Amino acid sequence: MNPPNENDLKTKSVLLIDDDDSIRSAMFHLLKKKTKAFLALETAEEGLKTLQKGLWDIILCDYQLPGMNGIDFFKKMASRSSDYKKILITGHADPSLAIRATRAGIDAFIPKPLNSQNILSILNFVLHKGPTDTSPSQPH
Repeated sequence: MNPPNENDLKTKSVLLIDDDDSIRSAMFHLLKKKTKAFLALETAEEGLKTLQKGLWDIILCDYQLPGMNGIDFFKKMASRSSDYKKILITGHADPSLAIRATRAGIDAFIPKPLNSQNILSILNFVLHKGPTDTSPSQPH
């Protein structure tokens, strides 16, 4: 994997969906100035509404959300558009989750607890990912 290139992110819009205030705040501080646009939302339902209003290059979504989970969110989005990178954030992974995520077209996983260097590396990975590349981080 190439080292993170923050200039690649400068032209990208990033949407984060996570119900944890501290994660939304930390990601805001990490990505706000490194991206063209950054928005953090609390629920998958808010994410679906927001996606009707605009285009996003990268969508990060937590797996464990109230209401709809992250995989179901990405499945609903697949019917609308697939021209974005999909990253699942999870701290509760198991092999069946990895299989379901792969079937839903998830491009990469970000494991919890979050680490800023890991986040930037994974964002860089998905921006340069070819169709046969595999995720740099498997859920654990």
